[in-house]
Amino acid sequence: AIGDRQALPPGDILDLLAWMNDYHYELATQFSVQREDLEPGLLTGPREHQLVSTFVRMAGEKVREWIGTCLRNELDLLRRRPDLPQLDAEDRYQTPSILDLYQIVKQHVETAASAS
Repeated sequence: AIGDRQALPPGDILDLLAWMNDYHYELATQFSVQREDLEPGLLTGPREHQLVSTFVRMAGEKVREWIGTCLRNELDLLRRRPDLPQLDAEDRYQTPSILDLYQIVKQHVETAASAS
């Protein structure tokens, strides 16, 4: 059984889901065999749902980890700064780290979307 005790790394889960989509597409286009016609199905029902749920949980944990790391790094930089931080047009302190975090999350969302 696929579960937390034997959790696959997130990249492997995405690879498996992408392979399943490709496999079903090839069967449908080359052999006119639809997904629901396969007996037994590949990772059908709860198994596929469990993989997706595991991936979503792991992705959420990673995002929380990245946010925490970003915050710790920013606080460390703020404490060690020789000058005042830059202000934006509205006189708020700005940080380039949020853009880095955004790019990381965006890249992971795009990768996950391509697997589904």
